[in-house]
Amino acid sequence: MRLGSMCLERTTSMSFMKKSHALEHLTDIKWHFIGNLQKKNCPKLTQCKNLAVVETVDSEKVAKALNNGWKKNGNGELLSVFVQINTSREEQKAGCMPEETTNLADFINSDCDALALK
Repeated sequence: MRLGSMCLERTTSMSFMKKSHALEHLTDIKWHFIGNLQKKNCPKLTQCKNLAVVETVDSEKVAKALNNGWKKNGNGELLSVFVQINTSREEQKAGCMPEETTNLADFINSDCDALALK
């Protein structure tokens, strides 16, 4: 009996890459990255098999790095992304400021042809 696909998440890029590589033989898994993402980790992240969603895009630099990495390493489909917003405006929290949200969304839609803003 087959139950269908499964969504799994990880919050750190190192943990994400380690788990996704260890389980890459399980093709029904759809991986969601939900942690703070730094530009330098985007190329490695896009090499992960079955990456389906990145939920924490908070800057144009991260969006561009994901876009470039996905063009090189992706599966031919668009990579779904969400913009992370720091609604509390706390310095220690990740996410773009609320007033930057529209500009970041516009950038993703116009300049990142390998990404699909959700």
